[in-house]
Amino acid sequence: MSTTNYYPIYINSVLQLAATIVIKSADSATALNNYTSIVKQYPLDEVDPTTWKYYLNISGEYHPTDTQMTVVSLDTLQTIVFSKENLAIHLATAAAYAYGTYQYNQLVQRYPFQQMLILGILYPVNINTAIAADDGTILGYPPGLVEINEYSFISNLQNWITGYRNRWVNPQYGVTDTLYSATSLGIMYLLLVQAIISIRLRACKTHEAHSFHVRQYLASHGFLDQYIDNMTLAQQLFFYRNIAYIERNPGTQSTFDWLVENIMTVRNLPLAEFTMKHDLSQQPPNIYPTVTFVRSPVNSVNSPDSTLNNSLLEVLNMEALLAVNNNAYQPDYQPVIQTEMQDSLSNSLPTKVLISSTVDYTNNTPYTLPDILFNHWIWLAVNRNYLAYVTVTNPKTGETITLSALDSFTLLWYVYCTSIGVTLATVPQVVATRVQRLVAPTGSAVLSTPVSIDTIMSVVDPTLVDSSVATQALSMQPSIGLILSNQAFYNTCVSIYNAAQMQVELIANQQDSLRRAEVQNMVEQIYSDNVLTLAPTNQSYATWLSARNINLSGMDTNDLQTLYSDIIGQATGIALNPVTSLSTLQTAMIDLLAQLSSYSIQVVGAINTSAVQPVMFPTMRPSNIELEGSAYEHVDGLVVYPLDMSQEASQNFTYDINPPAAKNEIQFSAEQYFHLKIPGMLLQHSFTMTYPETIPMAIGYHNDLTLAQNTEGIVPVLGLEEYLKLTSEQRQNLHSIFDN
Repeated sequence: MSTTNYYPIYINSVLQLAATIVIKSADSATALNNYTSIVKQYPLDEVDPTTWKYYLNISGEYHPTDTQMTVVSLDTLQTIVFSKENLAIHLATAAAYAYGTYQYNQLVQRYPFQQMLILGILYPVNINTAIAADDGTILGYPPGLVEINEYSFISNLQNWITGYRNRWVNPQYGVTDTLYSATSLGIMYLLLVQAIISIRLRACKTHEAHSFHVRQYLASHGFLDQYIDNMTLAQQLFFYRNIAYIERNPGTQSTFDWLVENIMTVRNLPLAEFTMKHDLSQQPPNIYPTVTFVRSPVNSVNSPDSTLNNSLLEVLNMEALLAVNNNAYQPDYQPVIQTEMQDSLSNSLPTKVLISSTVDYTNNTPYTLPDILFNHWIWLAVNRNYLAYVTVTNPKTGETITLSALDSFTLLWYVYCTSIGVTLATVPQVVATRVQRLVAPTGSAVLSTPVSIDTIMSVVDPTLVDSSVATQALSMQPSIGLILSNQAFYNTCVSIYNAAQMQVELIANQQDSLRRAEVQNMVEQIYSDNVLTLAPTNQSYATWLSARNINLSGMDTNDLQTLYSDIIGQATGIALNPVTSLSTLQTAMIDLLAQLSSYSIQVVGAINTSAVQPVMFPTMRPSNIELEGSAYEHVDGLVVYPLDMSQEASQNFTYDINPPAAKNEIQFSAEQYFHLKIPGMLLQHSFTMTYPETIPMAIGYHNDLTLAQNTEGIVPVLGLEEYLKLTSEQRQNLHSIFDN
């Protein structure tokens, strides 16, 4: 059950939407034109609305009569112009100055006559769209304030605005009362709050219901709101529509199947049930059958767990944490359970124990996102590409600590080492591994592009690797400019991560061993390992901390762990992009299934607690083997002169890819076909020789045939074994180049 009161949060979001939604007002444009031309004495171009103050301000642009606003960037701590261009790269500053925040209110107090411009900079609309729109048209709003499933909300609100204007706004009054337009517009904006609330109330019990109404409704049905944060939108709406039916129809197989489908299956979580079976394979000599528990799938999701049978002890251990004191009672009741199941009249008994066994493949890659974030943090900070500032809180004193990206890493290293009992006297050098090489294009001091195709092609054999492979390897690699916010840094590293995953697949899909090695060598040229200096040589940490007024005295291990976790989360952007782990999701879905099922079932969750190590398509990859050769054979006492002789040969290699035991040999066989054509003879004779041989596997394949000696004293040559198998008559009829 959630203890958060969501009603004031919802009402605040409604007020924020009513205050920030942009509705075209031609009267406002006219009034501002009069203000700029009469009061400010600025010449008005009546035929070019793109120069009017109203349209410029709502699109986030300054009018010449406006005062340029400046703020201190929370990303770089530099003073910047408050503009939509700067907020697009100073993301932390943009978030801090959102409508209703402390910084926003302070800015409005500094520039009280430019609130419309401030809102336009925060939430700009397209100026051409605004000019072309009809009076009273909704032009824009902060997208986060209208939910993705509220498809018709804006059109419904537009209908209300149009109806209100048609019913209540009488433009003729503006002829005699100069403030009539402003008054009617103000009243309409006040009534927008009621209109928004009413439109959303009418959407209740539909697929367009607002999340506040969904949450409150599910909270009234067994406090199901506690699972909402782990549900998809489709799951939320499913239970919003059907929870009453589920509660009225408990105990049926169809309801249970429905729950399994919409809780477990849609989240790709496998579910299996245990059935007790009598295993008779050990009888005799055992008198009693072996009690085993067989898993049978309940839904269509395949479990990566290959375990099919479990013993009684294993099942009881799985249930140990599902009820209080299970561990304490297990030694006493396990023999009783064992005896009763051995003596069961039925050799198959269903149980009420279910299991969801899955594998979390997060970070199942050679180059994980946390590794890329960590290494590029220090790499880009040292190279002055990552210039954002990181703000964390001293867990001991509550004091705010603001540091550059480089200094935050230096502090992190000290805090982490201290937390594990390692004392650092001086600021050390560190190594940034596998970071993207920075190549500054001509004339640019702030932009770094990936290495060129020619650079990575220079380390490969172009006859083995085509330049198209290099083009693909670099196709997703991002250019890196000045990074002024934690979110922008995170987004850049995600791009590098995605490129690295594509390159891993590109290498693994090369089936020729030489080409694979060449492609991997080529890809590695995109990255480098670097030793980096964090501070002047031999500078002590005491001096470094004192210069930045950082006091870490009195912190215990827990405080230090909290501080370095906070630094990592803020500097890498992980804190801004939280990800729900598969383990957390599985636990929530299992609890939800158990709560809604009328059966007294117990659902066990099984998942790996450490990352799965990828093996990246391990298989033997041979390369093309090209052979050329020539032979000269001298035959003594030749009585015929062959007119034509041809020879054909083929070789077959058999590889044992997955041998049961270690092997270092492969099977080699060859087949040769000789054909002799002798003048004056109509008969053309041919024979085939086959010789098998086992050769050792090596980097370079070779055939070192050992030819067996024979009892007839003939010099052993290739193919002689087949000749010796012939009878004397066959040998006489055979015109051969072999001679005794």
